[in-house]
Amino acid sequence: IASDAKGTGDAGPVRLRVAERLVVDGVEDERPSGVFSRTFGPARGASVAIDARRVELRNGGTIAASSTGTGDAGDVTVAVTDDLLARGGVISTSAPLANGGNITLRAGDRIELHGSRVAADVGSGRGGNVLLAPTTLLLLDGSAITAQAGSGQGGAIRIVADAVVQALDATVSASAGAAGIDGTVTF
Repeated sequence: IASDAKGTGDAGPVRLRVAERLVVDGVEDERPSGVFSRTFGPARGASVAIDARRVELRNGGTIAASSTGTGDAGDVTVAVTDDLLARGGVISTSAPLANGGNITLRAGDRIELHGSRVAADVGSGRGGNVLLAPTTLLLLDGSAITAQAGSGQGGAIRIVADAVVQALDATVSASAGAAGIDGTVTF
C-alpha cells in the first residue's frame, strides 16, 4: 500500500483502520511488503497512520515514510490497543536531502522488537523525533531505535513505558555525523 508524490503536489495520506490484526510479511524481488508514503521531488510526503488491535511486522515487512527529493518526509503513527510485534521488521522515516518525519508508536500492552529497526534518519535536514509509548517495551536480538542525522540536527527519542527490557545487543541512539548536532534520548 503506497502513496507517492513525484511532482510538486503533496502525496495523499495513508490511513488504515483494522478491527483486528494487521500483518505485513516478507520481501519479494528485494522490495519489502508494507505501507509506504514516498516523495521523489519537492512535494511533501504524506503521513502514514495505522490503528489496529494488533500489528505484526515479519521478515522485512515495513511501514515507512520517505523522501528522496527536497520535500520533507511524512510522519508515521501506529496505535494498537494490544501489541505491536516486529520480527525482522522496519518502521522508518528517511530524508537524505530534506527534513525527516516523526514516528509515534503507541500500544495498550507491549511493543516487542526482535531483530527489527525503528529509525528516523536524515542527511542534511532536521531529524524526525521518535516516541514509543507502550506499557512494556522489549528490545531484543540486535534491534535498534535510532534518530540519526548526517550534517543536520538529530531528532529526539522518547520512551514512555512502565517497563523496558533492552538486550545487550540492542541499540537506542540519537546521533549525528561530525558536521551535525546529536539528538537526545529520554526514558
